[in-house]
Amino acid sequence: MGLFAVAYGKPLYVESSHHFTPKELEAKKKNCVHAKAGRSLKEDEIIFYSEAAMVMNYLVEFDA
Repeated sequence: MGLFAVAYGKPLYVESSHHFTPKELEAKKKNCVHAKAGRSLKEDEIIFYSEAAMVMNYLVEFDA
């Protein structure tokens, strides 16, 4: 499992699924999609479209 440091920036909050593209986010001046738990999702989910916004800090291995 990777543990990342991220540049969260200005999120676009949504509550249902939608196919977003990096261009759509750029037009809305948002940096990521933050899908809130509710009708469509059991847990919150944050989606980054730019690798530059993420840096892996740790790689954690588990024994089975």
